[in-house]
Amino acid sequence: MTRPASSSVSRVSGHQQTIRLTDEQALAAAAEDQFVNIVSVPGSGKTTVAAERFGYERYGRTDARGVLGLSFTRSAAAELNARIVSRWGSGCVAFLHWVSTFDELHVRLFQLLLDKSIDGSTIFIVR
Repeated sequence: MTRPASSSVSRVSGHQQTIRLTDEQALAAAAEDQFVNIVSVPGSGKTTVAAERFGYERYGRTDARGVLGLSFTRSAAAELNARIVSRWGSGCVAFLHWVSTFDELHVRLFQLLLDKSIDGSTIFIVR
């Protein structure tokens, strides 16, 4: 994966969008580490970096694993999702690649576990 310059341009659905990142933000967005912890003050660009990282991971992966963007609140998850879609297009947040809250993730996983047993037969359905 190549490291981006301090500003990067992407073509999404026929239009270009320029995102300006500092050198530190660009390194965090394109880091090859599996996990990146960003600690910074409000308004410093953490959500922008997270949206960039989501897209780089989504389109830069060579394996079949999905990308998951997690947040503590619904409003923060919605904001991250909106920025990802704005930057990378709606196809970026599709099957196997999604943005969620921790609570929603737990509910989805719990539902999957209750819907299927280990051998794949249905135990019972939770709705």
